[in-house]
Amino acid sequence: MSSQEASPVLETAVASTPVAVEAKPADTAPATETKPESVPSKEVLKPDLPRLPKPDRRDLDARVLALQEVADVQQARIEELKRAIETRKDARTKVGAGSSGAKTRIQELNTQFIQRMEERNVIRKDLLGLNAVQEKLREQANAMKQKLKFLTVEAVDREVARLEDAIAHTTMPLNEEKKNGHRDQGPR
Repeated sequence: MSSQEASPVLETAVASTPVAVEAKPADTAPATETKPESVPSKEVLKPDLPRLPKPDRRDLDARVLALQEVADVQQARIEELKRAIETRKDARTKVGAGSSGAKTRIQELNTQFIQRMEERNVIRKDLLGLNAVQEKLREQANAMKQKLKFLTVEAVDREVARLEDAIAHTTMPLNEEKKNGHRDQGPR
């Protein structure tokens, strides 16, 4: 006896083709209960169309192999580029490590330069203050020069000599002579 004949068969319609599905007894049903064999079993009808042959794996395997070879070539190119990038990175770090002494020297020189620039700025501020003081003194000197007629000792000596010569060679008006004469002659 086959397994299909011993158990009841249910018929299900899928795509208008009957398919046999075995009905299994429920787990909750008591074991003593059995279905009567009075239910007639129906045979499964086979489809009218013949079954399709299995596809040829050799064609699929050949295409997969060809695509895998292309992928391997691209992967090899990727690895080559990664190695090139790594060598360049390594070269940069080696160059950077080799020039670290020069970099530290440049940093030292930059800090010295900044210090000198700060000193220069302080000195410039002081000079600006001194220039302002000098300008004030210059303005005062110019104001004094404008007030004075004579700027040098020789100019004063020349003016004194000119006035003495003028007094010695010119006559005084009569009124001035009388005023001066009373003073010069003393008591009368």
